[in-house]
Amino acid sequence: MFGSGSSTGHDNSGVIPVRFVWPYGGGEVSIFGTFTRWIDLLPMSPVEGCPNVFQIVVSLVPGLHQFKFRVDGQWRVDEQLSFVDGPYGVVNTVVLTKDPPQILNSETPGRSNMELDDVSVCP
Repeated sequence: MFGSGSSTGHDNSGVIPVRFVWPYGGGEVSIFGTFTRWIDLLPMSPVEGCPNVFQIVVSLVPGLHQFKFRVDGQWRVDEQLSFVDGPYGVVNTVVLTKDPPQILNSETPGRSNMELDDVSVCP
């Protein structure tokens, strides 16, 4: 899992597990963003029992992070989540990390903070 001190340049103290969910299907789904220096694609896994839902938990330092999903070779944003216009007109999804852990998916009303074990991501 991404987030070790050697690959991020940060130690693991103060990192926050953030669950990213892509609930719109696809064959291969990955995520990348400021937390991977826009270089490394992190593959997302299908949710057991929900073949159209993909997820990954990434350890992030507190702060504002921008990211995108790559679905079957296409760059995508989840328009149900907050997003910003980046340089050159590029649109990126954003997340602000802080304690407690966050769940990011369009099925979570208001994108509130919840415990990871209490979330059902199947539509």
